[in-house]
Amino acid sequence: AVSAQVVSDQPVVVERPLYAVHDFGGGTVRGATDALGATSLGTVFGFANASTMSGDWDFLTFQNPGSVAASVKVSYYDTTAVIQQSLTVPAGSRQTLQLFTAGQGPGIGDPLVGTVITSDQPILVEKPDYSTNGTGGAADAMGYQPASGSFQP
Repeated sequence: AVSAQVVSDQPVVVERPLYAVHDFGGGTVRGATDALGATSLGTVFGFANASTMSGDWDFLTFQNPGSVAASVKVSYYDTTAVIQQSLTVPAGSRQTLQLFTAGQGPGIGDPLVGTVITSDQPILVEKPDYSTNGTGGAADAMGYQPASGSFQP
């Protein structure tokens, strides 16, 4: 539940290493991952794949470093339907959604979930995920920002 903003008058490289040894309730996840820091904020983001199957714990994290609350729309595209939800990310704050929890995401049992996020204010979005399935471990991805500012899922 921590966000950081790095500002420099010289070019720098910023990364976020993540290490996990945690039991989310279905077995202990042991893993590590690394993500480069974002170089800009955006209003449209996409993620090609998430899973809410048993043994997978995928999240969306939102950071709003601005001075105005962001109205955010999240559309989940699973194998059978589109699930939409709205949330407000207050100015100068961060929020986390659990995709495996109904009401925050599509809920448990979806093996393939694509996600499109739009915001009326510039924000950052990333998707950390943890798993005890297959090779298990942890992963983190920054949201894809299309050059045109919009895309069709």
